[in-house]
Amino acid sequence: MIRTVTNLPSLLITTLLLCAAPAAAQVKHLSDPVYEKMAPEDPHPMEDLLLLGKEGDTRAQFILGDLYGKGKGGLPRSVKKSREWFEKSARGGYAQSFIRLAALEKRVNKPEDAYKWYTLAIETLPSAERRWPQRARDALVKEHSLTGAQIKAARQAAQEWKKPAAPAKKDAQKKPDKKTAAPVDTDTDTAALPTPPENLENIEPATGDALSDDKEKPHDQN
Repeated sequence: MIRTVTNLPSLLITTLLLCAAPAAAQVKHLSDPVYEKMAPEDPHPMEDLLLLGKEGDTRAQFILGDLYGKGKGGLPRSVKKSREWFEKSARGGYAQSFIRLAALEKRVNKPEDAYKWYTLAIETLPSAERRWPQRARDALVKEHSLTGAQIKAARQAAQEWKKPAAPAKKDAQKKPDKKTAAPVDTDTDTAALPTPPENLENIEPATGDALSDDKEKPHDQN
């Protein structure tokens, strides 16, 4: 008597999946070709997004951080620029950027810095979205055996990051050289001079282009 195997298709599918799994794990991420202009007047395909990022759009900054991190959209792969855009986005309040910053630090084996970014993500995200970064941070501590001192230092670094940047120090006003200073005409009619505005703080200075790493499920796949 010849037996028929009724579940042969399912067995073949299972075998194919098991064989394909190791191969899929070995696939390397490939970046897109870097965009090159055909003519000087040609705009970059990401020109509008770059402009939004420079103007302070936090979501655009997050996307730029992702594109630079992966070398997508015709942009060159640059971990440095990716980190800069993600941090600008985080400064603007886009909490998902903290998770991506943590991922960047994990890739270069800096667990304390990753702990710092996870801590900031937990403090910034809504309570309903904090579970994932909390688990990721706990796993980080266990994986790298972070000590109490390291955790304390990482928490302190997180608090320091939240402080506003110190204003740039202005150069001390130089006193005019007595030998080269222009002589003062004491006979000048001061009434003919222009009257300064009453409130200088209300004057808007001329500005150029403003400079500032989708609400989605948190992840640190970069």
